[in-house]
Amino acid sequence: MQKKHRWWKLAVLLPLTALCLLAYPRITAMERQAVPAGTIADSLDELRSQIPSLELQTETLENALSSAVSSKPPVEEPPAEEPPAPVFSLTEAEREELDELIASYGRGVSVYYKSLVHGDVYEYAANTEYYIASIVKAPYALYIYQMADEGLCDLSQTYPYQAAYNQGDQNILFQKYDERVYTLGDLLEVMIRYSNNTAFRMVREFYPIEGFLEFVRTLGLENEACMDSMEVSVIRGGITAHDAGILMENIYAYIESDAPNAKKFKEDLLHTEQPMLQSHYPMARKLGSWDGAMHDMAIVYAPEPYILAVCTNRGHSDDNAYRETDYIPFTEISEAIERLSQNNQEPAG
Repeated sequence: MQKKHRWWKLAVLLPLTALCLLAYPRITAMERQAVPAGTIADSLDELRSQIPSLELQTETLENALSSAVSSKPPVEEPPAEEPPAPVFSLTEAEREELDELIASYGRGVSVYYKSLVHGDVYEYAANTEYYIASIVKAPYALYIYQMADEGLCDLSQTYPYQAAYNQGDQNILFQKYDERVYTLGDLLEVMIRYSNNTAFRMVREFYPIEGFLEFVRTLGLENEACMDSMEVSVIRGGITAHDAGILMENIYAYIESDAPNAKKFKEDLLHTEQPMLQSHYPMARKLGSWDGAMHDMAIVYAPEPYILAVCTNRGHSDDNAYRETDYIPFTEISEAIERLSQNNQEPAG
């Protein structure tokens, strides 16, 4: 580039040279005539004052020539794109319809919904706290399965049953595995599919709650201390519909991953008994109930999958005390969510 455009640099330097040549005789003549030093200094100052102007002209000419020889047009910055408008699976009118439905049940019903496609959330009294009941078994299983993935425990390791572990439902465990010696994998399966308290008691005995409580603090719950009061022999703690939804979102991320035990955990959740939430589609879910607590939380594998958690105060410690009316909020809310989220089509096949 320097050789190609040397001619225009000469065009700038020649006037400077000529100016110096013209000035030289004048200065010499003044020296011969013994011109006063002040006059010579003034003349030199005048010449020096013209140099910055010539330098500026040189720079301007250089910029102009550079622009002229450039073959590329000036690059224009593209206009900034506006962020896309948020997409909601539920319209404002549909949310108001849900509000009216849930309000019709009176107090003690809380809902959390999240679209796993659009990411939008619907909540109703979602921060009301209830006794956690058997909801706690799902995150505990997640904790154990992830430890097994990391080689920190062995699902094939066996543990003998002892009378001290009996929580009143040991017959379910015996019917499923009648050897009185169970692998850790056996205990997790019965704990999730049948919500078996005896199996859960054994798991807590061999995998203490302290590590589990530390694990809970990594899940992003609003109330990280919700299970701090849990004991080895007793289920304690609280849950909100919001945090139940967050638990299921963590479980969804795990069971849809390529983790070694993800598929096994998913199968257990898909075959949980005593459903309360209803859907045309498969649901990976965990329920819990006791006095003043009746909850169900699920991942619904609809065409557009979503998470739904419903928590209520309608539970009983006696299974014979449940009435059809206790189930109505679960069936009606889940059916409404499926319809309003455009997931109410019969599955193909």
